[in-house]
Amino acid sequence: MTERPPHSDAAPDRAPENAPDNAPDSAPGPASDRVLNPAADPRPAGSIAVFALTPGGARTAERIVSAVGGGLHLPERLLAAGGGTHRPAAPAPRPSAAPGPAVAGFTGVAAALQREFRAGTALVCVMATGVVVRSLAPVLRSKLEDPAVIVVDELGRFVVPLLSGHVGGANALARRIAGTLGAQAVLTTSTDVQGLLGPDLLAVALDARVEDAAALLPASAALASGRPVDLWVDPAEVGGATAFLSDLAGYRLRAIGVVDRVVPPSHEAGDRSEVAVVVSAAGNIGASAQPESEVVLRLIPRWIVAGVGCTRGTPAAALVGAVREALESAGLRAESLRALASVRAKSDEPGLEEAAGELGVPLVFADDEQVEAQIVAYGLAESDWVRKSIGVGAASEPAALWAAGPGAVLVQHKIARDGITVALARMGGEAVVAAREERWAL
Repeated sequence: MTERPPHSDAAPDRAPENAPDNAPDSAPGPASDRVLNPAADPRPAGSIAVFALTPGGARTAERIVSAVGGGLHLPERLLAAGGGTHRPAAPAPRPSAAPGPAVAGFTGVAAALQREFRAGTALVCVMATGVVVRSLAPVLRSKLEDPAVIVVDELGRFVVPLLSGHVGGANALARRIAGTLGAQAVLTTSTDVQGLLGPDLLAVALDARVEDAAALLPASAALASGRPVDLWVDPAEVGGATAFLSDLAGYRLRAIGVVDRVVPPSHEAGDRSEVAVVVSAAGNIGASAQPESEVVLRLIPRWIVAGVGCTRGTPAAALVGAVREALESAGLRAESLRALASVRAKSDEPGLEEAAGELGVPLVFADDEQVEAQIVAYGLAESDWVRKSIGVGAASEPAALWAAGPGAVLVQHKIARDGITVALARMGGEAVVAAREERWAL
């Protein structure tokens, strides 16, 4: 359970579930069957491990830790010799583990790097690139699930994102480190070099799951080579994010469901690109709105919050079934679910915790004053019986709207069955993009 509403969550994106093991990270974008699932990320947000091998490297590593946080990792032999370092602030604790010392020692760099890599920690390595490549080669999986890996030279002149520049956030982290050190961030991904937002980074910006991620590679290649990429959206669904999407270089914005007039007006139906990116959480996009492109990449925005109310002791299976029924009733893909939300009076319901775990999303609770504020702001219907039971006049609708945050829209009014109520709210697109800007900004 978390007490932060999902609209404030900026945790790193997690690997999808079926990514290939051989997707080359030098390609413009990843190729995989996985779907992005930031909510299921077991790592703490911003988990970073900074490694160095020499006294000079240790001094640069200390500067990095002071600027971006994380834990400092040095060889035992260097620590035994004093290493010329002071001890920085302790790193953030990992889940189910007590905080480690401010400086962690290791005896074998390959084993230490692999351990942190497998834990999903972003690695900043102040050492030779070859050491990092040879150390991590046996544990590489795919660019969609590997954590960020960055190499910095001992003098802190160059910062090179080596792995997971987009989804893993290595490019963004490299820019932060370079700014701190007064160094040059050396970006090699083609779309970044050209100032283009690759489709994998677009998924990060929109907090979207990727369907049939094998389409990411040809979509990225088309974008990097200057071929037009059609970007299909439903303006009503993406809301405030429309302006952001319409300004993306290399993409041609088109409106789902509008056949003979698109954006910009010169893009007629017969002028469609061989590659299309479709941004929609709709369960069934009508045949007339399907892009006629050879490659279609589907991005499913994870902007739906399910507000849930229930009687005492409701089992998780019933709650999961009710949420899925509400999503289907609203015509939404199950992958669009971002979080479950309820009122504070239900914070001790084990069924809610179990349901959130089964659905793979966070669970948040609104305090009474937050619920009341939503009821007033949206003019929501109240029930005297509900108020007598839990202290507020409504549960599912105000909880969903509160958790969805600024610009939220109620897309499914309360559905009641067997002592369970479920309502669905969609997060505001503009707020989503703004909250995740540090991870996608070029």
